[in-house]
Amino acid sequence: MNDRFAERAAEWNFNPRIIKMFRAFVDQFRKEIPLTTDMNLLDVGGGTGLIAFDLADSVKSITIVDSSPAMVKTAREHLVEENISNVTIIESDILHADLGDQKFDRIYGHMSFHHIENIDGAFDRFAKLLVPGGMLIIGDLMSEDGSFHGEETVPHNGFDPVKLSAKLMIRGFSKMQTLPLESMDRPETGSSFERFFLVAVK
Repeated sequence: MNDRFAERAAEWNFNPRIIKMFRAFVDQFRKEIPLTTDMNLLDVGGGTGLIAFDLADSVKSITIVDSSPAMVKTAREHLVEENISNVTIIESDILHADLGDQKFDRIYGHMSFHHIENIDGAFDRFAKLLVPGGMLIIGDLMSEDGSFHGEETVPHNGFDPVKLSAKLMIRGFSKMQTLPLESMDRPETGSSFERFFLVAVK
């Protein structure tokens, strides 16, 4: 499998644009999503662990699932450097990750869902993995024309949150709420891309 992040992983945590984008999501997350120290979280496409490492001291455990070997390698290195003991990293796509019989209080993904080709299959799995009353949190791109990734091809050029909410509703989710998330600028193109923060309760 071609690792699209192979050349970017090592510098990911030091990229000002990435850090700004990550910070906006974490700030929104902490504002909107209750966390307690007995909770188990699942980070979908958690990459180098920026979000998980920030939230780790507020919860019992976080499991990161990411399919990029380079991102996982970097995350594991930072895990040791930061001496964080309650974060587990699994190298896999979310549909095939071996999570045993574990259930989660919160499942979240930041700028990762547009990389998941089988969104319906992922939502099916999340519905089974969440505890009753658990929350799914998605931070991602609003629908765009494909220019965000330039020549790189991804499964989804952003999403319409209304359509995502409809998919979640038929899987037993409720109390859907969509909020704006700080837009992301692409200096190389001079464009700005809108993002959203979607919360759904199982």
